[in-house]
Amino acid sequence: SITVPYWQARALADVAQAAAETIGEPDRARRLINDAETAVRSRTGPSDQARALAGLAHAAAIIGEPDRARQLVTDAEAANITRDLSRSARSSKVTSPRKGGPRAS
Repeated sequence: SITVPYWQARALADVAQAAAETIGEPDRARRLINDAETAVRSRTGPSDQARALAGLAHAAAIIGEPDRARQLVTDAEAANITRDLSRSARSSKVTSPRKGGPRAS
């Protein structure tokens, strides 16, 4: 059993792609994409979400669901933006001088 949510979602996406491409089972692929999307949205951070959602978008495109693929790509881009904003906020934190500390003359 895969316990890391990102890898769980990636594995489900890979199986979904295989179901669509090699054995021609788009309904099964849809169910796997749904399961993977639920897993990645509920238990991963923005970086992992972006990568996993991009993989799911690819799987959705393969099974002929361009609207869903487009939405997943949009969501992956939003996760990347969230990640970048979070990084920016962490790196721009400025500490204020302590009261009574040294002062420039």
